[in-house]
Amino acid sequence: GADGCVPLNWFGGQGVDGGGTIDQDQIDYVTFTAQDSNTYEMQDFLMHLSGEVFDLPAGPLGMAIGYEWREEKAADTPDAIIATGQTSGNSRSPTKGDYDVQEAYGEVVVPILADLPFAHTLEISAAVRYTDYSTFGDDTTSKFGLKWKPFNDLLLRGTVSEAFRAPNVAELFGGQSDSYPDLTDPCDNWQTKDAVTQANCQADGVPAAYNQPNDQIRITVGSNPNLDAETSDNYTFGLVYTPSWLENFALYVDWYRIELEDTISTVGAQTILNSCYAEEARAFCGLLERDPATGFINGLFDVNVNIGSTDVEGIDFLMLYTFPETRFGEFKIAWDSSYLEEFKVDDGFGNEYERQGEYLGSNPGAFPRWKSNLDLTWAYGNWGASWQMRYIHHMDEGCGDSQDGSDISLSALGLCSSPFEEYWYDGAEGTNKLGSVTYHDVQVTYDTPWYNSRITLGVNNVTDKDPPVSYSAFANSFDPALYEVPGRFPYARLSVRF
Repeated sequence: GADGCVPLNWFGGQGVDGGGTIDQDQIDYVTFTAQDSNTYEMQDFLMHLSGEVFDLPAGPLGMAIGYEWREEKAADTPDAIIATGQTSGNSRSPTKGDYDVQEAYGEVVVPILADLPFAHTLEISAAVRYTDYSTFGDDTTSKFGLKWKPFNDLLLRGTVSEAFRAPNVAELFGGQSDSYPDLTDPCDNWQTKDAVTQANCQADGVPAAYNQPNDQIRITVGSNPNLDAETSDNYTFGLVYTPSWLENFALYVDWYRIELEDTISTVGAQTILNSCYAEEARAFCGLLERDPATGFINGLFDVNVNIGSTDVEGIDFLMLYTFPETRFGEFKIAWDSSYLEEFKVDDGFGNEYERQGEYLGSNPGAFPRWKSNLDLTWAYGNWGASWQMRYIHHMDEGCGDSQDGSDISLSALGLCSSPFEEYWYDGAEGTNKLGSVTYHDVQVTYDTPWYNSRITLGVNNVTDKDPPVSYSAFANSFDPALYEVPGRFPYARLSVRF
């Protein structure tokens, strides 16, 4: 530097004492202590009356009626530096709002038959609810149910219902902030793509030599005060089997189907990009902005919206059995499983996405076909122990255009399990399978004779099972919301009940 001035290297070198060359005054100059304020307030008034009205030949008729008034308020006020975007971290805008709702409801349970051949119990139920929101208007929903016991060991049950869900205050007034997910820009090296992508990227002025500079693209996520309510039709049918020939055994099987309209969710940043550039309809292009000179994506808007419909279908299983008590104690087994048959999303623009069996990163999420827990427990006096096995089925993810920091794709590096298989979600070549995982957890408990307390010792992930490596997980090589953090987790706990 001139005149003896030495340029300041903020991040360089170590001082003679090993403490670095940045002093506290310099640190104070570039950092700040955020002063955020987040409030939520609810006032609720509820009246409820229920009981048996009169007797019918098959039993008493039950009825319930009620009224509720509720007001909810929320506000999010970030620090001024965060709100104005002057921080090096994620910015967030201030927001506040409120609404009130009035609801009236009634339900009736009518016994039809009892203690007859093929009709040990037969009853129907009906319910209706009127809802009036200050922000979303009113709606009336209903529910009809049936319970039938052809004989004492078997219960069949089913319901058909409607639902109305207004967005909560967090979805409406929770504020908006920055996020930096890993995304694949369809216009990356667009001259090698299909004709539709080439035409769309060229129409937006993306330079011919454009290469995506960074996997992480800044997007805006959060609430939306202009949301509408969700509505749905729900169908369930199930059985409960408690055989008289096997004491302390119960089997529950429940099928469900949910058809949700005006789904409150996010479109998904990758879906926005794909719909704008890889499809002729060019949906959602208004939600992103590019630099006209470089073609870089300057921002992408992916807040809560009402996005078409979502259809979900699956079956839940639960088996419970308590073994006959022995001189070694009491043993129980519980097996709880869930099968996802369908998770179909329609974005409202003619695009349908089948998500079951897929991992789509932290947004929209993971959709394994099977999840299962098997619990074995033992109790003997003050002692107890348990062994739990948790199973997560395998899933597929795309990895063809993901980058490892260079211009060579993961598929070309041979890191994808099926490098030449086209991935349905983004059309890129390269699919990776996340293998199934089973975790084993054990614990031992002792109820002490003093102070009504319990001592617990346990280890989660006893076999030290690592999660499958994912190339679409955000900021990790795995999804910590679905899988255990690598490594065994021993713990000790003392509980005292007052």
